[in-house]
Amino acid sequence: MARVVVIDDDEGIRSSIRATLQADGCDVVAVGDGAGGLAAARSAEPDLIILGLSLPDVDGYDVLRALREEGREVEAPVVLLSAQDDLAAKVKGLELGAVEYLIKPVHPKELSARVRALLRVKKAQEALRKQYLQAAELSLVDELTRAYNRRFMDKVLREKVALALRHGYTFSCAMFDIDRFKGINDTYGHAFGDFVLREVADRAMKVIRKEDAVIRYGGDEFLVLLAQAGHYGAKTFAERLQRRIGETPFDDGAHRVGGTINVGVATFPEDAGIASAEELLRMADVRLYEDRTALERLSGRLAEELLRAADTRLYEAKNSGGDRVVAE
Repeated sequence: MARVVVIDDDEGIRSSIRATLQADGCDVVAVGDGAGGLAAARSAEPDLIILGLSLPDVDGYDVLRALREEGREVEAPVVLLSAQDDLAAKVKGLELGAVEYLIKPVHPKELSARVRALLRVKKAQEALRKQYLQAAELSLVDELTRAYNRRFMDKVLREKVALALRHGYTFSCAMFDIDRFKGINDTYGHAFGDFVLREVADRAMKVIRKEDAVIRYGGDEFLVLLAQAGHYGAKTFAERLQRRIGETPFDDGAHRVGGTINVGVATFPEDAGIASAEELLRMADVRLYEDRTALERLSGRLAEELLRAADTRLYEAKNSGGDRVVAE
């Protein structure tokens, strides 16, 4: 049974949404204020959060920021509700990490259909996660760092692009490397360099959510795949990762060295060479999926464009002095 948390100041709206989703078999927790909504989102482990922008105690956007910045603690996709059909408000909400923006009052049939579609996407993401958990058996894990390897990336990144095309959702990647890593190797030896690589991978894996993945891209370069993360969420993650890795020196008992990283962030579809929503819709034409070869070819090309954008921004970060995040 899917669990949905509803946060809205209007009791009538809450009751209507609860009745609609309960009729679809969902377990619904409904709250009328932002503080209570955040508490419910943390404790209920929801599959979906429906969030009204007008709340009595706090701005709905602030609740959305808090949800997206909590990383592993609250992972559910967020649907925004507003009485205002305002383009700027929609764009702001989507950039902050929401996956939908609905106008109140929402017709029960539309609400039901949209929630079912979002839950299907979440189910597909969970299926991908199960593949991640089987990666070690398929030799998709880097032996040194225990992060995933390039073979895993080649397989899963294309799958993520294809899934995003089918369902029209976004995801991001963060490519990062270690500042002055060659100097660490030259000064302290390769054994300590290997220790640093393992530490960096371990710290990154402790920051991600369960549906994300850390990949050793090559040498001291890593890639993090961020499921259903838009530009704002990916940039926030990159800054959190930067702090996590830089806050504690690398210490193996013999050497103690501070370290920082550079991060380049790219988001699908806007950083994959897709110029407009119309082009994305054309690419997502249902007829495409009747031709598996064409879909794989398109997914591969878009994946390469996304990696190229992340790589370009990583080098911009390095060339600007190091210890930087570049997201646009």
